[in-house]
Amino acid sequence: MDSLPHLWYNDSMYLNLKTGRPGIVVLMGVAIVGSACAWSLAYATPAMGGEEPSSMGVHALEGRMAKLRTEQIVRSRREEILRSQLAAFDEDDMSDDMIVARDELLELLLDRRRAEEEIGASIRELWDAQGYAQRASRRPHGSSRVTFDWPVEPVLGISAHFADDGYRARFGFAHNAIDIPVNQHSTVYSVADGVVEKISDQGMGFNSIVIRHGGGYATLYGHVTEFLVAEGDDVSMGDAIAKSGGMPGTKGAGRMTTGPHLHLEMFKDGNHIDPLPLLPQRNNVK
Repeated sequence: MDSLPHLWYNDSMYLNLKTGRPGIVVLMGVAIVGSACAWSLAYATPAMGGEEPSSMGVHALEGRMAKLRTEQIVRSRREEILRSQLAAFDEDDMSDDMIVARDELLELLLDRRRAEEEIGASIRELWDAQGYAQRASRRPHGSSRVTFDWPVEPVLGISAHFADDGYRARFGFAHNAIDIPVNQHSTVYSVADGVVEKISDQGMGFNSIVIRHGGGYATLYGHVTEFLVAEGDDVSMGDAIAKSGGMPGTKGAGRMTTGPHLHLEMFKDGNHIDPLPLLPQRNNVK
């Protein structure tokens, strides 16, 4: 994702940029923090006698502004997000590493600026991974007939469904995935034949793997703590590709997690789809 400033804007400015109509775009009520502001000023040229922005340019700007607005909403919920992570710790069964992770979360509760920065970084890492998966699903690979299987066995069911209302209420944006609760360091398997498109190692941030399949499909596996494949590897359905993570304060979890689980997203021809209807039925999954 491009490096973007933090942007606060009023609705009148947004509507002017959205429609691309000529006129004076007044930057009252706008605060730009950072140096990467050229992209926003470029679209104010109609007010200065320049050319009107193309529909493609306006659409791209609208998408960026929507993401900035979403990021601000998520940042504003930092306390709820951090307290949800603290709830994942079992005070009666704490390793030394878990105690360190818990104490760090407690410190973040008192450091608003740092908490907002780390939460913002996690959501941008997620969006980056989604971008790789979206582009991968637009490139053909192998047969158009694809069979899917579970990446981990959903013994505990699904903790967050696709377009889950509870997830949106907690984090402030849509959940375009299914979350499968699973023990930390469980083996994660490829859901179908394909090629490893992208490995995103963000350290303590949001770690993920993107695999491109046939038929215009791509899958994204998030909150992984260890990678067992490399970019360019051919994989078959059922091949081990990673170890699961998601425990707050551990490698690959990022700041947008509330406990150990695998985050699974699926794209078809560039669009998010619900993975659940394509996976084999399980009695405990609804």
